[in-house]
Amino acid sequence: MGESEFFWSYYCIYNIHAVGPCYGLYGLGLTLYFASVGTSRLLWPLLANLTRLGIAAIGGWLALRWGNDLSHVFLALGAALAVFGLMNGAAVAGGAWFGPIGWPRLPTARVHNTRLRPTCDAQTR
Repeated sequence: MGESEFFWSYYCIYNIHAVGPCYGLYGLGLTLYFASVGTSRLLWPLLANLTRLGIAAIGGWLALRWGNDLSHVFLALGAALAVFGLMNGAAVAGGAWFGPIGWPRLPTARVHNTRLRPTCDAQTR
């Protein structure tokens, strides 16, 4: 195994260890994104996607600028995936589709007017 193969195998393994746990949250976010397309409620999923793009781009740029190490870029990408999933999950749980999640409300008793209303028979007589 040459030096370049060792270099790439090290970073591939590090990528799996750093970003791998965040793929579950990314899957949650992507699932809720497509479900939001079905409900025509796309504000929060699009904001979450733009946030993911910003964290990945700015975090990756800062990691290369300050540390010049590819492993820090993987950490920035993992954080971006986690934020994407958590934002979509929080938006749906907070009521972005059909209102906030809570206890079911019991139907309230309606107050009826106690005054007698004339019926059709009484009007025709």
